[in-house]
Amino acid sequence: MPQQRRIGDAPVAQRIGNYIALVVSHEQLAESERRKAEERTRAEHLEARVKSLAEELDLKTGVAHAVGQSPEWKDVLKKATQVAATETTALLQGESGTGKDDRAGHARHAW
Repeated sequence: MPQQRRIGDAPVAQRIGNYIALVVSHEQLAESERRKAEERTRAEHLEARVKSLAEELDLKTGVAHAVGQSPEWKDVLKKATQVAATETTALLQGESGTGKDDRAGHARHAW
């Protein structure tokens, strides 16, 4: 047989509910921070990979000036890193003399 609830129990129940809500809120905040940290780690790994690819390109081609530092070029390298492990074709467009082809007129790299 259930015990009867007293009127004075309501504030206690409210306080317990508030504590539970606070715990849940803290858990959600902690999970959000964990996700942000994972995203930062992934971004740092991608940046390191871009840098590594730029250095590798420099070593293979011997053309240090071909690897720029502009945000646009870094974005190109990021995108190339994302598709590098896939079978795909890339179309390189740009002004004449910008290094899209080698001296024989063949593309230097297939991404």
